Amino acid sequence: MRLTKLQMAIGHLQAACELYLADAHPASVVLLAGTAEDMFRCLPATNDTPAVGEHMLQYARQLTTRPDLRYREIEDDMVGLRNSVKHVNRDDESHVEVGRSDIHRYLVGALMNGFRCGVELSESMVETYVRIVDVDDGLERPTG
Repeated sequence: MRLTKLQMAIGHLQAACELYLADAHPASVVLLAGTAEDMFRCLPATNDTPAVGEHMLQYARQLTTRPDLRYREIEDDMVGLRNSVKHVNRDDESHVEVGRSDIHRYLVGALMNGFRCGVELSESMVETYVRIVDVDDGLERPTG
Protein backbone atom coordinates (compact mmCIF):
# COMPACT_ATOMS: atom_id res chain seq x y z
CA MET A 1 0.00 0.00 0.00
CA ARG A 2 1.36 3.37 -0.98
CA LEU A 3 0.32 6.19 1.38
CA THR A 4 0.91 9.91 1.31
CA LYS A 5 2.24 11.65 4.39
CA LEU A 6 -1.16 13.27 4.82
CA GLN A 7 -2.88 9.86 4.74
CA MET A 8 -0.43 8.53 7.33
CA ALA A 9 -0.99 11.52 9.61
CA ILE A 10 -4.76 11.13 9.30
CA GLY A 11 -4.43 7.43 10.15
CA HIS A 12 -2.39 8.20 13.26
CA LEU A 13 -4.91 10.83 14.37
CA GLN A 14 -7.87 8.55 13.67
CA ALA A 15 -6.30 5.73 15.68
CA ALA A 16 -5.42 8.10 18.54
CA CYS A 17 -9.00 9.36 18.72
CA GLU A 18 -10.48 5.86 18.63
CA LEU A 19 -8.12 4.72 21.40
CA TYR A 20 -8.96 7.81 23.47
CA LEU A 21 -12.70 7.19 23.09
CA ALA A 22 -12.18 3.55 24.12
CA ASP A 23 -10.26 4.72 27.21
CA ALA A 24 -7.25 2.74 25.97
CA HIS A 25 -3.64 2.97 27.08
CA PRO A 26 -2.68 6.67 27.46
CA ALA A 27 0.87 6.19 26.14
CA SER A 28 -0.50 4.89 22.83
CA VAL A 29 -2.82 7.88 22.51
CA VAL A 30 0.02 10.32 23.24
CA LEU A 31 2.39 8.61 20.81
CA LEU A 32 -0.10 8.48 17.93
CA ALA A 33 -1.53 11.96 18.51
CA GLY A 34 1.94 13.47 18.97
CA THR A 35 3.17 11.84 15.78
CA ALA A 36 0.13 13.08 13.87
CA GLU A 37 0.55 16.60 15.25
CA ASP A 38 4.18 16.64 14.19
CA MET A 39 3.41 15.33 10.70
CA PHE A 40 0.55 17.80 10.13
CA ARG A 41 2.78 20.67 11.30
CA CYS A 42 5.26 19.83 8.53
CA LEU A 43 2.62 19.52 5.78
CA PRO A 44 1.36 22.49 3.74
CA ALA A 45 -1.60 24.40 5.12
CA THR A 46 -4.85 24.71 3.21
CA ASN A 47 -6.13 27.62 5.31
CA ASP A 48 -4.69 30.40 7.45
CA THR A 49 -4.88 28.52 10.76
CA PRO A 50 -1.42 28.67 12.37
CA ALA A 51 0.32 25.39 13.18
CA VAL A 52 0.17 24.59 16.87
CA GLY A 53 3.99 24.67 17.05
CA GLU A 54 4.17 28.09 15.46
CA HIS A 55 1.44 29.36 17.78
CA MET A 56 3.34 28.06 20.83
CA LEU A 57 6.54 29.67 19.59
CA GLN A 58 4.87 33.07 19.19
CA TYR A 59 3.29 32.71 22.64
CA ALA A 60 6.63 31.73 24.21
CA ARG A 61 8.30 34.74 22.57
CA GLN A 62 5.68 37.02 24.12
CA LEU A 63 5.99 35.45 27.57
CA THR A 64 9.77 35.54 27.67
CA THR A 65 10.25 38.81 25.76
CA ARG A 66 12.83 36.94 23.69
CA PRO A 67 12.17 37.73 20.02
CA ASP A 68 15.18 35.54 19.12
CA LEU A 69 13.60 32.39 20.62
CA ARG A 70 13.71 29.50 18.16
CA TYR A 71 11.38 26.56 17.71
CA ARG A 72 14.05 24.07 18.87
CA GLU A 73 14.15 25.80 22.25
CA ILE A 74 10.48 25.02 22.97
CA GLU A 75 10.38 21.71 21.10
CA ASP A 76 11.03 19.64 24.21
CA ASP A 77 7.86 20.98 25.79
CA MET A 78 5.95 20.07 22.65
CA VAL A 79 7.37 16.63 21.95
CA GLY A 80 9.04 15.68 25.23
CA LEU A 81 6.27 13.42 26.54
CA ARG A 82 5.77 11.82 23.13
CA ASN A 83 9.47 10.97 23.03
CA SER A 84 9.39 9.66 26.61
CA VAL A 85 6.61 7.18 25.82
CA LYS A 86 8.38 6.20 22.58
CA HIS A 87 11.88 5.52 23.94
CA VAL A 88 12.43 3.00 26.70
CA ASN A 89 16.21 3.11 26.55
CA ARG A 90 16.74 6.20 28.68
CA ASP A 91 18.55 5.26 31.89
CA ASP A 92 17.33 8.42 33.66
CA GLU A 93 13.64 7.51 33.15
CA SER A 94 12.24 4.47 34.91
CA HIS A 95 8.71 5.92 34.88
CA VAL A 96 6.80 8.37 32.70
CA GLU A 97 3.98 10.51 34.08
CA VAL A 98 1.04 10.79 31.64
CA GLY A 99 -1.80 13.01 32.81
CA ARG A 100 -5.19 13.70 31.29
CA SER A 101 -4.16 17.25 30.38
CA ASP A 102 -1.11 15.85 28.54
CA ILE A 103 -3.31 13.51 26.51
CA HIS A 104 -5.70 16.35 25.72
CA ARG A 105 -2.86 18.67 24.69
CA TYR A 106 -1.53 16.19 22.14
CA LEU A 107 -4.98 15.34 20.78
CA VAL A 108 -6.04 18.98 20.42
CA GLY A 109 -2.69 19.83 18.79
CA ALA A 110 -3.15 17.05 16.26
CA LEU A 111 -6.78 17.99 15.61
CA MET A 112 -5.91 21.67 15.12
CA ASN A 113 -2.96 20.91 12.84
CA GLY A 114 -5.11 18.44 10.90
CA PHE A 115 -7.76 21.11 10.45
CA ARG A 116 -5.01 23.44 9.22
CA CYS A 117 -4.17 20.85 6.55
CA GLY A 118 -7.77 20.55 5.41
CA VAL A 119 -8.53 17.21 7.04
CA GLU A 120 -12.21 16.36 7.06
CA LEU A 121 -12.78 15.42 10.68
CA SER A 122 -14.28 11.97 11.20
CA GLU A 123 -17.01 11.22 13.71
CA SER A 124 -14.48 9.92 16.23
CA MET A 125 -12.29 13.02 15.78
CA VAL A 126 -15.25 15.31 16.45
CA GLU A 127 -16.38 13.21 19.41
CA THR A 128 -12.85 13.32 20.84
CA TYR A 129 -12.79 17.11 20.60
CA VAL A 130 -16.25 17.40 22.18
CA ARG A 131 -15.27 15.14 25.09
CA ILE A 132 -12.08 17.09 25.70
CA VAL A 133 -13.98 20.37 25.75
CA ASP A 134 -16.65 18.90 28.04
CA VAL A 135 -14.01 17.56 30.47
CA ASP A 136 -12.11 20.83 30.46
CA ASP A 137 -15.39 22.67 31.11
CA GLY A 138 -16.21 20.33 34.00
CA LEU A 139 -19.05 18.69 32.06
CA GLU A 140 -17.60 15.20 31.87
CA ARG A 141 -19.98 13.10 29.82
CA PRO A 142 -20.70 9.44 30.42
CA THR A 143 -18.88 7.08 28.07
CA GLY A 144 -20.39 4.28 26.07
